[in-house]
Amino acid sequence: SRLMAPFAPFMAEVTYKNLSQVLPNRKDSVHLESFPEADLSMLRPELEEAVKAMDTLVALGRNHREKIGVKAKIPLREITIIHRSAQVLETLKKFEPYFVDELNFRKVNYDSNEDHYVQITAKANFPVLGKRLGPKMKAVGAGIQKLALDSLLKLERGETVLVEGEEIQLSDVEIRRAPKEGNADLSTHQIVSIQVDPTVTPEQEREGLAREVMRKIQAARKSADFQLDDRIKLEIACDAVLMEAIKAHEDMILKETLTQQFDLKEVSKDPQGKHVESSDIDGKAIKIGVTALARS
Repeated sequence: SRLMAPFAPFMAEVTYKNLSQVLPNRKDSVHLESFPEADLSMLRPELEEAVKAMDTLVALGRNHREKIGVKAKIPLREITIIHRSAQVLETLKKFEPYFVDELNFRKVNYDSNEDHYVQITAKANFPVLGKRLGPKMKAVGAGIQKLALDSLLKLERGETVLVEGEEIQLSDVEIRRAPKEGNADLSTHQIVSIQVDPTVTPEQEREGLAREVMRKIQAARKSADFQLDDRIKLEIACDAVLMEAIKAHEDMILKETLTQQFDLKEVSKDPQGKHVESSDIDGKAIKIGVTALARS
């Protein structure tokens, strides 16, 4: 309540009035209380950096899928996450279930050898340096482009370097990362880079279709207003391609949708159920019938 008081004053006041009744020395208002003091011992900079890296790699992963034309529902074989700090990579591993679920990869590798994949260069930030250096800007700009890798890494660590007698800091430059020649499957960013195996086999496509079928079943359960833990009887009518995908991943589909009785029919037949709906997956017709089973 004290923390949110400056930006949510009315909500903070109501909350404080309700909660402070048990305090021995309560104030008349939350706005008469002192603002909480930060406990700096609770800061976890490596965790913050890892979360920032995770956020970036999820965006990179989505963009990379768009670039290679593979939909999110199709699982990809492998992703390699590249970051110079082994500690950040180790912390990222704790978040693996979250970004794997979001990006749909079967295997995750971690590599701190960034130099193997990425070319790092720098360019002067002319709007910032131009005002400060005037006619010396050209010489300093050329010097920044020639900076060695260790100098660029110093800048990223918050240190300064000398270029043509001028102290240069990170805000004075634009540090860029690009894939080294031959790394077409690489997507780079200042915070983290990824390398993706773009291979898509028929088996991966079938799993993608099966997951889409599963999503349709869950949507039908919701439309039927079933309880989350209701066991169901499921009937599906679909074409041969979807049928093949369903049969290949039948156990997964039945488990995730809490199906105890299942009947798979050709698309020409109509499924039965308390709730029946028709839809399509990538232009392939599918009809789903669901019935909640009596609780024992």
